[in-house]
Amino acid sequence: MIIGWDVDGVLANTVDKILAYRNRIYGTSYRREQVISHDMHKLWGGTVNEAIEFFHRYYDSPEYRATQPVEGSVEAVRELTSRGHEHKAVSARPLVIAQSTEDFIREHYGEKTFEKIVLTNQWSTGNSGARMTKADVCRAEGVDVLVEDFVGYAEECAQAGVQTFLLDCPWNQSERLHSGVQRVKHLREVVEALSRKL
Repeated sequence: MIIGWDVDGVLANTVDKILAYRNRIYGTSYRREQVISHDMHKLWGGTVNEAIEFFHRYYDSPEYRATQPVEGSVEAVRELTSRGHEHKAVSARPLVIAQSTEDFIREHYGEKTFEKIVLTNQWSTGNSGARMTKADVCRAEGVDVLVEDFVGYAEECAQAGVQTFLLDCPWNQSERLHSGVQRVKHLREVVEALSRKL
């Protein structure tokens, strides 16, 4: 089985580092539990384009370089690998951080654990390359299961026939989910659910 993994919020504990950077630069005191939307600019104000510009500055910060894996993610990937599953990273990150994304994954998850790392470039500026949807990537790459933290991408992929696990976070609370989306509190639940399918 080919498992697709979102990067930010699933493999990389990005939100905490983004907030640390925001708090350091602007003297604010935002906390993870305050992030109730995937669109972080709704927390601190401004436009989508201003948020994208902010993120591009963040990619040059020490906070970005200090990002660590999400709790339980390394163990989940390792265990699923030992059971014969293949892994592909499917992220909305912009192409300008392709190398640092690959470096992060190789450092924390192993040199050859992820067969492919695909950035959909949805959070890019200007004419910085083609954008793709995660559903299109999952179809093209033969992804059977996606692990995601954003409701929008989870539902998009579920509608395209990809079984999706939604890692529970403050920003993805939704009363109703597509029938193809299963909410999990911890990545261990993904391992358990996929183990039952074998």
